Amino acid sequence: MTTNAIITDSVLEQCVIPQKLCSSADVSPYSKIIFALLTVYLRVDPSLVWLAEHVPCSVPTVVKALHDLEIHGWIVRVQRNRAARETNTYNLYFDQLPLTSRAPWVQARTKALEEIEAQ
Repeated sequence: MTTNAIITDSVLEQCVIPQKLCSSADVSPYSKIIFALLTVYLRVDPSLVWLAEHVPCSVPTVVKALHDLEIHGWIVRVQRNRAARETNTYNLYFDQLPLTSRAPWVQARTKALEEIEAQ
């Protein structure tokens, strides 16, 4: 670890990443780090900037990682009032959600991809 990294060795010792998520080749390393951060800090309503500063990475990388986690059933994003500058909240799951329990847009995306692959 570098001395200027925000994720310290003591934080890494507390990280909780489910084995199935940890070994998944479909989920990016940044997604796994963000999942671990959400569990360690018990923050379920972090801003994108907060996550980017604590990984560290860029905000677009955070957005992609959260999207990745949501697609694969590890988190569910709950959108809040953006006009009031409220951040989204995230429900974390230590056992991957079945497709039928995921957001409708995830179900539709997965179905479309399966249809394309079947052709």
